[in-house]
Amino acid sequence: MHIELGPEYSTLWPGKPPQMLPSDVPAWQAYREKHAGEWEKFYYNVAMTLRDFPKDWSLERVKSATYSLGKRVDVVAYRKDLIWLIEVTDRAMVRSVGQVVVYRRLWEKLRPFKQEFEGAIICRYTDEDITYTCDKEGIHLIIVPI
Repeated sequence: MHIELGPEYSTLWPGKPPQMLPSDVPAWQAYREKHAGEWEKFYYNVAMTLRDFPKDWSLERVKSATYSLGKRVDVVAYRKDLIWLIEVTDRAMVRSVGQVVVYRRLWEKLRPFKQEFEGAIICRYTDEDITYTCDKEGIHLIIVPI
């Protein structure tokens, strides 16, 4: 089992997050510009896996395998009392919901931080089925106008 948080980023950092799809960046930037003050820091492209790697592997090899094989959270938003595991997408669909469900389960097992954690999807568009499902699953669904 391994999690690779990567570097901390300031909530005011205006760059393109590592590995975020170009079509998803505008939704993230719109959210970050309005809500950066609600968070202390962000982690991007956070890879995690429950796979067990051979004991003789170096830490560098484990990190590399985690990035290759692990599931990657677009953004981990951090503050003292709460963590959000955020999937950022232009259009939230079934895949987005499934990703957040998996991220929450892996985070629950790995638990790199002790505070409560929640799942979120930040998008520009979605539909009624996804809105309903996010509500039932306890996933924050934030639709940002661009």
